[in-house]
Amino acid sequence: MIKSKKGNTDLLFKWMFGIIAGAIVLTFFIRFSYVHLSGESLIEGNRILLTVDNKLDALGVREGTDVFDLKDDFSLGFDCSLITSGDIMGENFFERKTDKIIFGPEKINDRFISIWTKKWEAPYGISTFYYLKDKGSNILLIGSTNSEEFSDFTGKIPSIMGVPAIETTQFNPADFTSQARQSNKFTVVYFDRTPYDWSVLKSQYGSFMDLEVIVVNTADHTAEVYDYNGNKEEVFYFRDEMLYGLIFSGSKYSCTKDIAMERFNVLTRIYTEKVSRIMSKENRQECVDLLNEARKMLEAYQNSLTKTELYNYFEKIEKQNLQLEREDCPTVY
Repeated sequence: MIKSKKGNTDLLFKWMFGIIAGAIVLTFFIRFSYVHLSGESLIEGNRILLTVDNKLDALGVREGTDVFDLKDDFSLGFDCSLITSGDIMGENFFERKTDKIIFGPEKINDRFISIWTKKWEAPYGISTFYYLKDKGSNILLIGSTNSEEFSDFTGKIPSIMGVPAIETTQFNPADFTSQARQSNKFTVVYFDRTPYDWSVLKSQYGSFMDLEVIVVNTADHTAEVYDYNGNKEEVFYFRDEMLYGLIFSGSKYSCTKDIAMERFNVLTRIYTEKVSRIMSKENRQECVDLLNEARKMLEAYQNSLTKTELYNYFEKIEKQNLQLEREDCPTVY
């Protein structure tokens, strides 16, 4: 009997030890699994930023369009010179600096991203612009379809971007109520005429999405941008490529535009120095004189303070370059 009791005690002790040890081992594996999954999430967050940046690199060598399939839904952000992944308040938030000039919505929460790349020339090549759009961001262009300028501008937007152009007199906000309410961001862009302002559209569509309204004044290359709170910002654009950027980015346009203009200043300074070096090696006086005029123009171009001056010097530099070419002299670009 004594042996029997001792045996039972040993078994009970082994059973209790097994439960405790098992619990410790189970806790370890649960913890290990959690850390492993979290680590994968961290790796994935960084990986998606690198993937997007690399894809943009590949597409940026030419003008064209593409659709990125990220294979899963990710919360991506595009803010000035940053690409981000995840929620800024969450543990898995990551950001990556980029030198690309990206015009698009602040947030994309879709696995599919439509991309359009276009060279910005002013008049020499400055940079490649990237225009981004997902299915949750809808844009309407409202203008006179009888206007050759409007038709030409809207006709250059690739169909893959899904941006319809609508005749001003045919635009009825009620026709787009369902589409607006199913959007994350809904942008209405008016060209030269505003039949319905931001407040009217907001009352029609409600607060289901971020509503933005852009009113473009093509005569002086300016626009009024009304953000999702109805706050107005006055901006300017330099060339159609920048106007496309305004359309795709809306209230997030100004910062990206400033980066583009900084790059414009750098490239203009480089071209100015290029012309000075060419002049020092040129033997024909007629070419030296023409190059000297071009150099002065470039200096004034870089220091232009108004949009009117920018457009005026743009045309003069184009003509000056053609004159250099006709005289068989080295050209600016």
